[in-house]
Amino acid sequence: MIGSTCPNVDGWDDTFEWCEPFGGTPMEQDEPNSEKAGEDSQASKDSHDSDDTEDSEYSQDSDYIVDEDNLLDDPEVDMKNFHLNIDKEVEWVGSFPDDRDEAVEGDEELEVINTEEFVSASSSDEGEASKKRKKIRDLRRAHKNEAAAVKDPFYIHQTFSTAKEVKQQIYLHSIQSRRELDFVKNDKNRIRVVCKGTIPNLGILETGGTSKSNDKVGPSQKKKKVKDGSIHKCPWVLLVSKWKKDINWTVKTYEKQHTCLQTRKIRACNYKFLSEQIVDTVEANPEIPLRALREMLEKKYQLGLSDMKVHRAKTKALESIRGDFAAQYSCLRDYLQEVQSRNPNTTVKLQVQSEPCYASETRVFERVYICLGPLKSGFAAGKRDLLGLDGAFMKGPYHGMILTAVGLDGNNCTYPLAYAVVEAENFNSWT
Repeated sequence: MIGSTCPNVDGWDDTFEWCEPFGGTPMEQDEPNSEKAGEDSQASKDSHDSDDTEDSEYSQDSDYIVDEDNLLDDPEVDMKNFHLNIDKEVEWVGSFPDDRDEAVEGDEELEVINTEEFVSASSSDEGEASKKRKKIRDLRRAHKNEAAAVKDPFYIHQTFSTAKEVKQQIYLHSIQSRRELDFVKNDKNRIRVVCKGTIPNLGILETGGTSKSNDKVGPSQKKKKVKDGSIHKCPWVLLVSKWKKDINWTVKTYEKQHTCLQTRKIRACNYKFLSEQIVDTVEANPEIPLRALREMLEKKYQLGLSDMKVHRAKTKALESIRGDFAAQYSCLRDYLQEVQSRNPNTTVKLQVQSEPCYASETRVFERVYICLGPLKSGFAAGKRDLLGLDGAFMKGPYHGMILTAVGLDGNNCTYPLAYAVVEAENFNSWT
């Protein structure tokens, strides 16, 4: 706006001139034309709408790319023959009464199966459907408990090569079924086993209606009852025999039904059996605690085990893995003789102590020294007069130390020369 301020506000149109801000020509002051203004506003609105439409189409084309080559059309389904094999006389069981009326003309009703009969069987339903459902449930339970179920280990005409194999199978069945089995016959020709399980006496009614358990009997009659009564005897029995004409042991009699109670104390579950079961576990972790080992075995066999039995089982398993130390020391003289015969010019010194009883044929090991002949020759040929002495402790039931004398070969590597197993590291043992 160019000019000076005028106090007359009404004369602003005459005093001031409107100019373009960037060097344009003066604008003419005309009276506002409403029609023209309306046309201009409508034109500008149309131009903005067209611009927005173009922008939206551009965004759709750029953001959403349609792969025309992979477009799939909806398949055409012919519904004429859809209900061709449907029984028209089936009663309608829809959820609403008007479902049948709303069906498409030309379509037949679908047969709806009532699933309530399969979900919950009523007490009054004793027909064929309930029997089938019961069989299905039994099969499912058997399949679910297949790993935990104890399979029948015996059957008629089953053969075994040796009597030891028969006994091992009997012991295994006794542990798995948790029943106490007793050998009635055990000789060269027959093995007869019966079940000594406990059957609770719940009182059996006589014909008169009174209970036998309430009758007063003397001690002699009680003994006869226990000996003679088949009520307190489990029917399980097994007979395996082998005669002169037979090659293998054969199962002749077998009654597999148990009516007695299970128990958690089985004589067949001894430390020898447990040691065979934990060999892999002890070999992987020799320092496994006894408590963890006992809990693992009790959970596996559902039996009660004492700490002493588990300790003996672990000791025997370690012996089978590492070997018997006492048996190895008893073979020491044979080993030294073999070393001297196989390696000429070998020096061996064995020192033992006599038993307190001089008449005893055994001696107590104290120390042994071994220097192989080929190692002595190699050390002398190497011309490197350097020896290194060291000792290490021994682990196991018989403690001691291993003393070694080593040198250096041409590659500056360790060259063993002599070694000794002694009771302790002292001046006498080193000498």
